[in-house]
Amino acid sequence: MVLGFNVDAGLVSDIEKIADIGKGSKTPALWFCINAFVCLLVLSMFAGSVSAELYKYINDDGVVVLDSQIPARFVKNGYTVLSVSGNVIEVIPRILTAEELAIQEQHSAIEIANARRAEEKKQYDEHLMIMYSSPQEVIDSRNATMVKIENHQLRVEQKLSRLNADKLVLELKFANIERAGGKITAAKFDQIQRVEELIKRSEAEVKISAEDKVLVDAKFALELKRVQELYDKTR
Repeated sequence: MVLGFNVDAGLVSDIEKIADIGKGSKTPALWFCINAFVCLLVLSMFAGSVSAELYKYINDDGVVVLDSQIPARFVKNGYTVLSVSGNVIEVIPRILTAEELAIQEQHSAIEIANARRAEEKKQYDEHLMIMYSSPQEVIDSRNATMVKIENHQLRVEQKLSRLNADKLVLELKFANIERAGGKITAAKFDQIQRVEELIKRSEAEVKISAEDKVLVDAKFALELKRVQELYDKTR
């Protein structure tokens, strides 16, 4: 480690001149007083040169330096501020590179995303605990929901059967008219087209109901699994 302290060059020169006067004096008492005065000046010089804070840093040669000041070019590498008694006052980290800053920002974004997911999970768990007093309630709710969907699907399928029957009746009726030499008016064509449109809508509803059953079943399966885990923890 290298120690470095700054002293005033002019003050050193003055002390040297006073000391020379003392050496040339033929009076012991005067010589003693001058030397005592020089000692006091030296002590005051070093007392004034030592800062209330010291800086520990690494120089270009990789050597740890302890000084009352730090050159500006070493600030970016980081340093430690110490009291004169050697206690650490503050540690100043080195300045990060652009690449390191980018990585730090990426890590920060990941931490924020993880914290957000954790908060969402916490709210989801609280919601489940409010909704269901036991895992059995999840099963009961699932069954009730599935019954509603199945009943709706059944009604739509029954409607679809009636519409297909109506379409068949109209087609037979129009075929008989044509065989009898009659003509199918535009109004009659519109009638069968309206039935076909209703059939398409009903078929779409049946498909949606089937998809809803799959989604609902998966949703309640996840809820049941999580509720079971939460209630196992409370036991």
